[in-house]
Amino acid sequence: AAPGSGPPQTSERWLRLGAGCALMNAAGSVFAFAPLLTPEMTRVYGVVASAPTDWAASDIMPMFACFALGSSAVLVAAGDFMDRAGPRRCGLLASGAVVVGAASTALAFEAHSLPALYASYSLLNGGAFGLVYGSVVPAVQRWFPDKRGVASSICAAAFGAGALVW
Repeated sequence: AAPGSGPPQTSERWLRLGAGCALMNAAGSVFAFAPLLTPEMTRVYGVVASAPTDWAASDIMPMFACFALGSSAVLVAAGDFMDRAGPRRCGLLASGAVVVGAASTALAFEAHSLPALYASYSLLNGGAFGLVYGSVVPAVQRWFPDKRGVASSICAAAFGAGALVW
């Protein structure tokens, strides 16, 4: 068994759940920028008129499907690795991937590069979410054999709240 994969003591498992939720919340931040693409929010941030180089919503919306494909691909491809490496190592790797994905997406926005945006958001952020989900949820279920559904649901809620928090 991987290090740190057994059920921890009662109080420790809640601390670990909190850490897993923090990671899920950070990964959920990938959905926070979608509202910024609306005309109302762009005006709030100082964009008052369209520019010829603006992206159309139809240019950006497929990126969310690509994100789902990227995260699914990582979940499938890295499943055995995540089992062998354990939640601690995977969590550290996932944390780094979330930071790299967010930073590269910000750089792609700044450079106004649609291909870079697709690559960073879909592949890096999608892959980061795959690592986060694939390492946190199975570990939480092992830590809470008596409350698997509750613990998994709390993690899922933390991910969904990421768009609100960030």
